[in-house]
Amino acid sequence: MFTEYTDDNGDVQTVAAQKTAYDMANTAALAATERAKRTALLMETDHYALADVTMPDAMKTYRQALRDVPQQTDFPSKIDWPTKP
Repeated sequence: MFTEYTDDNGDVQTVAAQKTAYDMANTAALAATERAKRTALLMETDHYALADVTMPDAMKTYRQALRDVPQQTDFPSKIDWPTKP
């Protein structure tokens, strides 16, 4: 898939450097997709956050767990999605 080459600036682009750049781009794209999923799940429960609604503790915990998804150790490749109460 990758081959070493010299770019227009005379810099050698190694296979390892190309693979690293490719992997980083894929990880960034996956992270964006997973953040969008998390945002959609939060939006499903936004009505609980209205001023005139008392949010149950279980829902508060769920929403916080969703906000914490990007801090999970293996994010974005492996996600432990919280269960909606």
